[in-house]
Amino acid sequence: MGRRIRIRDIMPDAERCAWLPPATPNCAITGVLLPLVTGTTVCYVVFPPLRTTRCGSVAPDSKRRMKTNWITSGGRSSHSDRVDILATQPEIALDFRCTEAAGNAPDADPAPIVARIIVNPHMAKRLAGALADTIAEHERAYGSIDEEAIAGGKLLLGLIRELGVPHGFEYSFKMCDDLLMANRYLVTMEKTSLGDNCQKRVIELCAKLRAPQTLLESIGHSISAARMVHFGFEASEKGGMHKVYLEYPLSALARPTLLHASFKWDPLHPERRALGSYVRHPLLTYEEVMERLRELFQGCREPEALETADQFLQLAMPRLEGSFHYLEVTEEGTPRKSFDVNLYSASLTMGDIRPLLLPLAERYRLSVEDFGARLDAIATRRFGHLTGGIDREGRDFFTIHFGVEPRRQ
Repeated sequence: MGRRIRIRDIMPDAERCAWLPPATPNCAITGVLLPLVTGTTVCYVVFPPLRTTRCGSVAPDSKRRMKTNWITSGGRSSHSDRVDILATQPEIALDFRCTEAAGNAPDADPAPIVARIIVNPHMAKRLAGALADTIAEHERAYGSIDEEAIAGGKLLLGLIRELGVPHGFEYSFKMCDDLLMANRYLVTMEKTSLGDNCQKRVIELCAKLRAPQTLLESIGHSISAARMVHFGFEASEKGGMHKVYLEYPLSALARPTLLHASFKWDPLHPERRALGSYVRHPLLTYEEVMERLRELFQGCREPEALETADQFLQLAMPRLEGSFHYLEVTEEGTPRKSFDVNLYSASLTMGDIRPLLLPLAERYRLSVEDFGARLDAIATRRFGHLTGGIDREGRDFFTIHFGVEPRRQ
């Protein structure tokens, strides 16, 4: 890393203090001389703040970049999705990092520093005030930045309503050791319902949910061949995961084919993201499904997992229409290895599978009493998918999807 250079190294205290204006309402910072440390290069850039100007309103259609006057040649702009703040008595350092540059590996943290800015506490306080004013202007122009709504899945539901297209809505809950994740849902729509500018609308929606740029580009490249688009959300102990699934037409070939490509990210922790593949294995008999499950469950710590999956299949098989709709799932850079079997055509209710779920809850050390009460409330809902295996955190799990329902908007 280049040499750390402080503001006082390049500007006398008297001149530096003279440039700091009094707090001004409704203002944006437009020009502070600060050192940027990028790799092994130190350059100086006019960077917010030192002088202030009136913002006025922010044009909703404005996509212009801020003009940067580089003091040295070779300067460049860098995007950051994480800031670490380090403070001592005389100075405060802001390390701007880029988690996308760290890759998808779970152990890739910490993300590399793209710029380090060091200021004195007085300047930092004025910077905080100016940022607060600028964010207020941004929210008046573009809408509220609600961290809780993003993390809790409410923002996605609002954006789906704004699309104004018919869609299906499916509930689910995930069970693993000492944990029941019940704030999960999936929204399904025909790609054609989004019109000719489908790609643009999907990308814009994902951008509002803070999808990393790399995932936005991957979605844009993959959407043309899809026939369905699914938007999902899952609240976990680590935060909220937003998901996009692109579903491709069913292949007539009697061999494994890609049915879904998945794109998942945590909007508040950009390093948590994954690309996934859902591969369909067509025309499998019960015996062939069990053979694949035996291989898949070899890595599970719970020896009863295979038996649990078998019990669900045995219950559904007499009522199932046609062969099993069986998928296997992997995610790049994670230990995820799981299966998904669609059992909607068996017309089972959540009440029908209750005797299988209560022992599962006990095995995962969940409160059977509380879990039983939850099941009673949804007993008449239709049971849909069974998912299980190893999740992206390396845990054994089962997920129950149920109650799909059509919605107009």
